[in-house]
This record gives sequence, C-alpha cells and structure tokens, in this order.
Amino acid sequence: MKYKKILAALLASQFIILAGGCEFSVGNSINGGSSVDTQQGSGEQTVWEEEQDNNIFKDRHYQTGFKLTNTASVPGPTYLGDLHYGGITDIPSRWILAQWCTKYLIQPTDIPKEEEGWYVWKNESKVVKVNTEEGAIYMECNASKEFDAPRVNMQDWPHLLIEQYTTARCPDLSKIDSLKLQMEFVIDKCEKKMTPEEYNAELHTAQFQINFTVSNQNKNSPGYGDCIWFGLQFFDDRFPFSQDSVSIDGGKDSATGLAMYGVSSKRFLKEPVYVGDYIEIDFDILPEIKKALQACREYDGVEVFRNTNLEDLKLTTMNIGWELPGTYDVASTIYKLNLVYDKSKK
Repeated sequence: MKYKKILAALLASQFIILAGGCEFSVGNSINGGSSVDTQQGSGEQTVWEEEQDNNIFKDRHYQTGFKLTNTASVPGPTYLGDLHYGGITDIPSRWILAQWCTKYLIQPTDIPKEEEGWYVWKNESKVVKVNTEEGAIYMECNASKEFDAPRVNMQDWPHLLIEQYTTARCPDLSKIDSLKLQMEFVIDKCEKKMTPEEYNAELHTAQFQINFTVSNQNKNSPGYGDCIWFGLQFFDDRFPFSQDSVSIDGGKDSATGLAMYGVSSKRFLKEPVYVGDYIEIDFDILPEIKKALQACREYDGVEVFRNTNLEDLKLTTMNIGWELPGTYDVASTIYKLNLVYDKSKK
C-alpha cells in the first residue's frame, strides 16, 4: 500500500519537526588524516590510532575533539575551527559539534575546565562535557536563552548535535547481515519553559534522536545520488513513542526537502523514555533500512529510490542529539554509541 502524501498533521509532526539531520553539511567532507596521529597538549605527547574494526563510528572516545559549526547551514555550512582539550593538536577532528540556529556559539578558542575526569565547556545557553576515558558526552541546551518568544511557523530552532561522516567505513548494505545500533544514554533534564497558552503541540517540542543519510553511492546506477533521512527518535516531549512515518523535511527555511523515514520507537524501546532513566539499546537497523527503501519508492511526496537497490546504498552521514522547536531546557548524556555490522557469509 502506498504512503499518502498528506499525513495527519500532528502524527506527521513527530518526525517532520525533527529535521536535525537536515542541517548536516551533506556533500562536504571533514579533512582526513593518517590512521596514526600525534597530539601535543599540556607538554605531553600521545598517539591516537584509528580503530580498525566493524564499527562504523570513528573515535568513540572523542579523543580527537570536534570540528565546530557556525550557526547557519545554508547556503552551505561553515566551520569555526576545531575544539580540543586545551592543547595544540595536529589531529583532524573525527566528530563535528553542530550548533545550528543558535545565538551563543562555543568557540575554538574556548578552553575547557576539567571536572572529575570531564572536559567542560559552557556559554550562555549550552554546556558540553566530554569524558575521553569513558567515551561519554553530555549535551545541554537551554532554549529559554535562545528564544525571545515561543517559536512560530517556519522559524528555525536551536540544535545541539554531534555528527560524523560515515561513507568510508560503511560497506554497501547488501554485503552485511546486520547493522546494530548499540547505545546507552540518560535524558538528564527536560523542562518546558512555555505557558499552556503559548504551547502549540504542532510547533513546539524537544526531541532527542539519531539521524542518518542513506544514499545511493553507486556511480553506475541511474539513481546515483538519491538520498533520504533515516531516523530513530528516542525522546519527544509530546509522545511516549514515535510512529512509523514517511514525510518531507520541512517546517523551516533551511530544510533540505529530502524524504525522511522514521522508525517506530516501539521496535527498539520497551518502555517510554523518561527523565533519569538509564536506557540501553541494541537494535538491528538493517531490516528497517530495507523497509525504508521500499516505502520511499512508493511515497508520493518526492521521487526517490525509484532506480535504487540495496547494493547501491551506504550510510553517508549521521548525527545525534537535541533539536528544540519549542522553548525547553534539556540535557542528555550518551555513555555508549556504536554502529556495528556483521559481514555477509554469502
């Protein structure tokens, strides 16, 4: 059965409002680096070695720091520089810290404080903490400092995300048997800073999720370059669970117009996520990507994947973190983040 172009507005908004991946600088690439890099800082020299394994994510302990985005992603993203741990480094950052559509930017010149094993950056609206020993990251964004009034239709909203390019480490999806997202995280706070009169559920929420771009990377395919957003929503202040959805990235001027496929959170969460819960996820997303391929082929809203097969596809980018279309003060800690594939035995 074909997906209809028009979904019920509130149901569709579960995924339409997210659009965080839609701020990713698709088509650009982070500067590469050798598999072994040398870092200098605080008078010490350490060696960081690229992981050689079946995990698509690089630098799972955030040792190389972050490339910092500017506030705008259109007409093309710009970067402020690299955020490191208080020293000069020649290591290219494997991660991006995205702060799209925010007033207050963490800057490359900001020196972190060290608090009980965590490197800490703070400004007027954000707190970012990184524990490079444990591979944990805390992200706090306070939209009450970002919005002067409740958001209106088509107005951009604050994002605080970590992002990575994944093409080089991702095999084509027909050559693997599984692709498991393994995560541990806590929603540390979620405080609505709007009155009942100001709040509109079709416009306002706080969302914590992961998004991927799934792209046809086969240059010999007639569908080469076709791309969708594929997302798993862990938390939305309006709903206990998200629903399966196919929609168009919209709701703001900087949206990409790409098709978006959202996976029902009932398939990877046993219970709704509440503030303070320690959540563990071990979920094979490969079957869901196969469903997304077929669903997007049949979707009337945009022509995509009509000439694309599974063997043409790779995950090309990812992002995870917060989007705040509403005035919320939020925080989360990610304690584990892996995306592990098993090679096909065929």
